[in-house]
Parts: sequence; structure tokens; C-alpha cells
Amino acid sequence: MWEPNPPIVRHGITLNPRQAWIHLFHQEWVRLAEGLAEDQSVLEVAAELHEKEGTRDPIEVARELFGPAA
Repeated sequence: MWEPNPPIVRHGITLNPRQAWIHLFHQEWVRLAEGLAEDQSVLEVAAELHEKEGTRDPIEVARELFGPAA
């Protein structure tokens, strides 16, 4: 199982591995889209992807899915 290293803390709360995976995927996707991604849609996709790709690095997954422009 993938886990963030170091742990990710948001608003004083340490994210569990699933939350951290979704958070990092979302951040990377928004970066790749140069801020033009729709947050809610990306978060929904990230949650679905976590079920299949949750053992992999979320940043790598986002880059692969985004395509060659990444």
C-alpha cells in the first residue's frame, strides 16, 4: 500500500493514506492543467482511481493519465 512520506497534514489533521493519495493526485492534476481543472470532477475521478491505482504513486498516475504534455 502506498503511503505519503512524510505524512500530509492539512488544517492540523494528518490525512490517512487514501485522503493523501486523492489530495496529491488532485494537486498534480491541477498543476498539469495549469489551474484550469474543475476541482470537484478531479476529486471524484481521484477517488475512483484510488480503488484501482491506490498502491501506486498518485503523482505518477496523474502524469500518465494527463498524457504526453506532462
